[in-house]
Amino acid sequence: MIDSRPDFDAVLFNLLVATDIVVIPVNSGDRYSVMGLDMFIDAIRDVQSHYNPSLKLEGILICNYDGRQKFDRAFKEQAPGIAAAIGTKVFNTVIRRNVACRDAQTERIPLKLYNPKCNAEKDYEAFAEELLGVREA
Repeated sequence: MIDSRPDFDAVLFNLLVATDIVVIPVNSGDRYSVMGLDMFIDAIRDVQSHYNPSLKLEGILICNYDGRQKFDRAFKEQAPGIAAAIGTKVFNTVIRRNVACRDAQTERIPLKLYNPKCNAEKDYEAFAEELLGVREA
């Protein structure tokens, strides 16, 4: 599993060419992240058609979610329709907003080491299990 910057640059392009599946994380409270979804889909489609036909769009992961925020709730409600329109799904797991994520990035420490008990870390663990299909019923 490789997590990259959201920049549309040579690194991201090469990662898409080299990988089997891609998950699109979308910060639910960030309209620019939501707007960038179309550009990212176009990049994936370009790589699929020219360089890596086996690249599979596995789904959309809602990140930085705060259920108290109107925009976040609206995006979460609309996300399944958006995903269906591009031929994918929205993961059941949602990564909740947590200040520890930003702090861990600032300190350049993995979240699991920075604050292993925070909600976002638990969410990322649940997402990894969902992605790998090992979640217990």
